[in-house]
Amino acid sequence: YETFVSRLDLENHPDQPEWLSHVNASVLKVKLDNAVIGDNCIIGALCLVPANMVIPERKMAVGNPANIIKDVTDAMIEWKTAGTKLYQQLPADCHATLKQCEPLREVEVNRPKQQDIYKTWKSSNPKSNNPKS
Repeated sequence: YETFVSRLDLENHPDQPEWLSHVNASVLKVKLDNAVIGDNCIIGALCLVPANMVIPERKMAVGNPANIIKDVTDAMIEWKTAGTKLYQQLPADCHATLKQCEPLREVEVNRPKQQDIYKTWKSSNPKSNNPKS
């Protein structure tokens, strides 16, 4: 829901849902009628939240149908927020730097490496690789 609504200019609009900024319901997730997702939840990709399911605040849910697997920690919220900001900045960065070019025929000798500015949750938090932690 937020992915599509965020493309509209809803800032200070009377019809903007209050919870919109608290729920990440982006890429390929489905929430059916009367399902409730609490504040600061993380819903996994390809997740199906069935009708009438209630996911309390600060929970992580994955699967089809959705299954609550753990609590969302402050560190997870910070990580997710940083990743969302990076993702939201990509179109502006692309637009500002995009230019027409010829395709490469071979890799350049001094080609710069892409910066590794964002780590996956597992690589940045090795203690949390267990789904129940």
